[in-house]
Amino acid sequence: MFIWMRVNGVPGRSLLPRMTGSCSVRAIFETGNRWTLSRNRASFLCDSPTLNRLGEISFTASSDSVMSVKGTKSGSEQGFSMVELLVIVAVIAIVMMLLLPALQRAKNKGLDIVCMSNLMQFGKAGHMYWGDNDGRAFPYRDEQLEDGDVYWFGWLQRGAEGERRFDTTKGALHQYIVGTGVEVCPRLDFINDRFKLKATGAAYGYGYNLHLAGGMNGSPVLISSLASPSTTAFLADAAQVNTFQAPASKENPMIEEFYYVNSREKTAHFRHSEKGCVVFGDGSVSLNEFAEGSIDNRMPNQSIGRLPSEMLEMNRAAETDN
Repeated sequence: MFIWMRVNGVPGRSLLPRMTGSCSVRAIFETGNRWTLSRNRASFLCDSPTLNRLGEISFTASSDSVMSVKGTKSGSEQGFSMVELLVIVAVIAIVMMLLLPALQRAKNKGLDIVCMSNLMQFGKAGHMYWGDNDGRAFPYRDEQLEDGDVYWFGWLQRGAEGERRFDTTKGALHQYIVGTGVEVCPRLDFINDRFKLKATGAAYGYGYNLHLAGGMNGSPVLISSLASPSTTAFLADAAQVNTFQAPASKENPMIEEFYYVNSREKTAHFRHSEKGCVVFGDGSVSLNEFAEGSIDNRMPNQSIGRLPSEMLEMNRAAETDN
């Protein structure tokens, strides 16, 4: 290995073509590298990218200016230092801290859209049902069947909570629904350990406006009699706080799915950043806030309460049977 140098004005050969200078007790070369000469041996501190960022080379000069060189590995062959790694990790952590809230908001926004799409399908299904049934809404509860009861959302077996069988095919809207999975809102956290299942799995995440059904056992209303279908809720996000059925208790309140909403009970679930998804009588869907002061204080973090009464109660023109 050779180095071009000038020794007493006579140029010699060099391994590093850009390095020139005079061999003296101390010389600074144009690359910024520093040599220190002692007799026929010298040490070399290198900050050039051609070698190690801080390396050391020793050489021995001969009469024809040929110098044998021994040096450290180049910077490209060395790994990161511990300090550099810690800096990189810290930068990545800071970036993740900045990005995670935005990613969570984007995820929740996507789940909101899925829920609204679900209710939009239910809105269309409701219109088809009304068209096939002289424009009249369906009842909340129908006949008893085997060891269970038929409700608007399907057949539910009687028995212990969380162990009952459930069949959506018996529901009033089932034949009009395309696909599966629209019955449960994606933001209904039924895997949470504070969630109490009513059937063997999550059954329904939406509640029927009980005022449209005429109450639990009353006569359903004629949809054409509604003064403002666009402001009358049809279905909404629903749940309730349970403190009276095991494993829930007063000391251990739990959330459970629920199947109706009205202007009296706290069964509307505002799970979309403290807003509840509602489909109205005209098929439109929107996120809505809870009625002031209605949130159930037994589990306030779950945002279970009531919709404003004007969305639920009937404001009807004179009803006439067809």
